[in-house]
Amino acid sequence: MNNAVISVQNLTKRYKGADKPAIDNISFSTGEGEFFAFICALS
Repeated sequence: MNNAVISVQNLTKRYKGADKPAIDNISFSTGEGEFFAFICALS
């Protein structure tokens, strides 16, 4: 997206003591006026 207002590349999040990342290498972008939600399962 050329006019990205928010751009994330290669995001990884690992919690202390976790065997694997909660989020593993995701990329996304949003443009002006777009809505998005980041939803993940909690286990």
